[in-house]
Amino acid sequence: MLAPPVPEIPLKFRFPKSTDGVEQSFVVASSGSSSTAYSPGPNHRSCPQRVARRLPRPIDLAPEGNFHRESIAFKVNGAFGIRLKDLLESDTLVDDGDVQMFANHSWRKTLFAIHWPGYNESSIPIRLKAKETDGRPITRQMLAVDIAQKLQAFMSPHTQRYAPRKGGSDDQWRIAKYDGHVFGDVTLTSMHLYKRVWVPDLYVEW
Repeated sequence: MLAPPVPEIPLKFRFPKSTDGVEQSFVVASSGSSSTAYSPGPNHRSCPQRVARRLPRPIDLAPEGNFHRESIAFKVNGAFGIRLKDLLESDTLVDDGDVQMFANHSWRKTLFAIHWPGYNESSIPIRLKAKETDGRPITRQMLAVDIAQKLQAFMSPHTQRYAPRKGGSDDQWRIAKYDGHVFGDVTLTSMHLYKRVWVPDLYVEW
């Protein structure tokens, strides 16, 4: 069961908070690299804008009280969020990209699940690399690229063939080349550990 859809709030870079303290939507530029597209500053350049809405999480992943979980943030030039397509197709660098991740864990690999509404297969955990072949922990930049590649691998088959309508509230998150969402619409802001499985916080442009 999925949480109710997130309302669209296309106003002046507002950052309404959800119950788990994460922004629900924000305004992005319709063009440009991640280094400029997500800056919420008052002097942000004037250009066509789109609203990025947070991909809803299943209700069973909602936090309880003040429960603390491990999380990893992804920023570019101090602003939360990196468009995953830019990460794979340009030289976009994540802030603190050389910082080692999972250094305090013995994991060589860990589990990762996308949880995209309407696509049950995306909730099946897959392996995410935690260390390089020589045993060194991967860096934040390497982790972001790995996540981007996994998102691309998940979405690509759905955009290369006819994608039937999902029906109901899930249809707004439909993945399709011409009348749905594509990989280039997706922004990664953070990743959280839920019951031994890492789940990304994703925003999708409309």
